[in-house]
Formats: sequence, C-alpha cells, structure tokens
Amino acid sequence: MALKLDLSKAYDRVEWVYLETIMKKMGFGVKWINLIMECISTVTYSVLINGEPTQTIQPSRGLRQGDSLSPYLFLLCSEGLHCLLHRERSLDLLDCYERASSQQLNRNKTSLFFSKSTPPDILDQIKNSLEVQEIKKYEKYLGLPSLVGRKKKASLLFIKERVAAKLQGWKEQLLSQAGREPKSLEGMGFKELQKFNEAMLSKQEGNDSFAWKSILKGRDVISKGVQWRVGNCTLIQIYHDNWLLDPYNKRMVSPRNFLGNDAQESVLIDNEHRCWLREAIDNIFLPHEAVAIKSIPLSLRVCEEKLFWPHSPNGKYPVKSAYRVLMEEELKETPSPSDLTPTKRIWKGIWSLRVPNRVKTLLCKAGTDSLPSKANLMKQRVANDDLCSGCKLKSETSFHALWSCTEISPVWEAHFAWLIKLSKDCNSLVEVIQLCQERSNLLELFATTVSLIWARRNQLRVGETTTPLWKINSMAIDNLQEL
Repeated sequence: MALKLDLSKAYDRVEWVYLETIMKKMGFGVKWINLIMECISTVTYSVLINGEPTQTIQPSRGLRQGDSLSPYLFLLCSEGLHCLLHRERSLDLLDCYERASSQQLNRNKTSLFFSKSTPPDILDQIKNSLEVQEIKKYEKYLGLPSLVGRKKKASLLFIKERVAAKLQGWKEQLLSQAGREPKSLEGMGFKELQKFNEAMLSKQEGNDSFAWKSILKGRDVISKGVQWRVGNCTLIQIYHDNWLLDPYNKRMVSPRNFLGNDAQESVLIDNEHRCWLREAIDNIFLPHEAVAIKSIPLSLRVCEEKLFWPHSPNGKYPVKSAYRVLMEEELKETPSPSDLTPTKRIWKGIWSLRVPNRVKTLLCKAGTDSLPSKANLMKQRVANDDLCSGCKLKSETSFHALWSCTEISPVWEAHFAWLIKLSKDCNSLVEVIQLCQERSNLLELFATTVSLIWARRNQLRVGETTTPLWKINSMAIDNLQEL
C-alpha cells in the first residue's frame, strides 16, 4: 500500500514548538536549534494599502514561502509522520499526526494505492477508515504519473514525446541551430538530467532517516571528485585517498608491498625539516607518481589536512563542476577510440573561425555527412535517385558534392591543389577538414568556398541560374575581406 498525502497550507501551519521538539528528538545541538528558531521566529510582515505599509504583523507559527531553508525544515517536520508510520498499527495515525503537528490533510487530494494482491475487504476497510480515495496506476498528479514502477523510462516517455512534438513544429524555429545540434561535453546542448540530478543531490547532507535516503546518492559523487590537502595530520591513506595533484591520476597505483595497504602519507615526510623524503619516495613509487608526490608543497606552519573540491577555483563544491565530473566519468567508461583529441580539435577549430555562423554550421554538417545530399534524401525516401546533378556520374554524398566531384575540381585547384594531393586516400570531408586545419591557415577560405559550392549546388538542383564556377574563388576571398 502507498499513501500520498496532500497538506492544506502546509508551510503556514507548521508549529514552531513542534519543529523545535522534533529537532531535539533527532539529536540536533542546542546552539543549532536556537539559531534555527531565531531565524523563523523573528519574521515580520507588513501589508501595503494604497502603496503605504501598515503596522507590522508578528506571526506565531509557519515557515516563510520562498526561503531556501524552509523546505529542509519542513522535511524535519515530516519525520513525525515517519515515526508514526513505523510505530502505530491503528488506522487513526493520520488524525494523531494532525493533532500533534497542527497540519490539516486535504482528504479530497490525499489518496491510496494498493497492490493487486490486496484483498477487496481489507482495501475497503482501509479506505473507509482513512476517508481517502483510491488511485489507479495510470492516474497523474500535477502532470506526472502518481506511481512509477520498474519501467521508469516507459512511465516518463510521454514527457520526451511532448517536448519532441513541440520542437518539431513552429517552436523549433525559436531554437538556434546550435541548440538543436548534439554537442560534446563542452557544447551548448541540454544537460543530461540523471547526471545533473546526482550533482544536485550531492549539494545536500543528511542522516539515514527515511526523508534523507534519496540524497545519500550524492556521497558517491563527492567521493569521486573530492581531494585531500596535505598538512600536519595523519588522516591521508596513501593508497586509498585522492591526494596527488596530477589531474589524471589522483590516487596511487604503485605496488603496496613495502609500506603496506593502510600506510599514511606522514611516513613520507621529514617532520623536522618539513620536506619530503625524496630518496625513499623515488625507491618506493613509480616514477611519475614519485614526481607527483614531490611536487606537493608542504607548509612550514601547523596546517590541518582538509578535504577540498579541486574542480573549482575556491575549493568549494558547485553543482556545475560536479555535473562536469560525472559527464567526464561517463565518457571515460563509454567505449570509444583511444584518442578523441583530434576530433574535438576539429570542431573547436571550426567554431572559432571568423566566418558567419551559418558557414560554421554548414561545415560541421558536411563533416558529419548530415547535409540533405541526394544520397541522404534517398535513404529517407525523399528522392528517387542519388545521382550527382553536376557530373551525373556518381552518387551525391556530402563528400562528393563539396570536394571530390570532377565538375568542381577547378575551384579547389586554384588555392588547394596541395590539399587535393594529400587527400587522395580520404573518404570523408572531415578528414579533408583535418588536413586543411593541420597543414595550413586557410580553413576560413576553405569553409567559405564550401558554402558557395553548396549554394551553387542548390541553385542547380532547383533549376535556378547558377553562379559560374570561375567566380567562386574570387567571391570567397571577397566575402572574407568583408568580415
């Protein structure tokens, strides 16, 4: 059985005495409780009449809406109901909770869900005793399913479909091309919601109570990214903690035979002179780890060892950098070529060109063969044939239409004859782009020429008057000079 509660004016009805008692029962310190009570009990309100404030109103209960502290305090209040659910076996526990907390249930919106194995007589007895309605699995609350089973993706698929339906229509025009194209980790695409949710959860802290179990997921995120600062204590374990300054290898991988599995970093320090035992470090650890250890500065003063977040300048935990850590971790675990740096360099180089954005977008699409070439249109059953409209000899792919077609060879030979020789073994335009990027500083001219060739191709396909091929090079140079 599952019970969904709806509380009327939940924040406004919170009794301060009840909240104080809950915090005491949960073991909060007296100083902390006094600070919290001072925060919530010193609130005053004033009503504006004809633009003028009236006398201040001093409330005697309630939490202020919009205060960032209020949701967490309300979670503490819900611990009372949590304890009742574990201890009480009678069906009047909701009435008991209302009397103790001064909360009032909205029984029209409070509902029950039963499993299929619940006997009908027990089901009716519980419904009548609690005076609440039963909901079915397919019903929704605030636009979301009331219950989500094991098939979470299937249950929430309608959200994705609804967004896709909106983007496919006229609303798609409100997004820039960059917003519609998929991007790498450094791109401008939408966030991956699961990773962003984990990064947000890691911002919180809590205990093992029912109300906080959902945020304990954040501990894993913190443990992956947090790092120790070396000081004068003996808290850091050499082989188990992140403490090296190497951004790619923060934890030791050297053999543990000599120092033992639980050795602490203090055994590597000469405490009298506050320096590393360099000779011992060189003999015990792998060369690159020995260099990393000796590069860690040691303070001459008493300095405690602390955990910090190395992915932000101030060492504090921001959600943005935690999300980035999670995405980088996923990229590392995803099967991929051993070195993605050249590919990233290509796209980064394209988007840094001093050419119009439409030219950059066209070059990116051409590099990924996602232009509406006749070969791609035929795959989508839009075109009846894929024969190139220029040479009328080969299939018109993006690579053929923009680079290898014999009709446009004179255009490329004017400034890129050297590139034609180097690209004889290339099978895609992205390979040609990479060669041009690595061997010359003519990528902007290359991109502008590509855009003019594609524009001419479109003119030819729809039967319009085409730009003469001999004019394309001069037009490309003129376009660059105008920028």
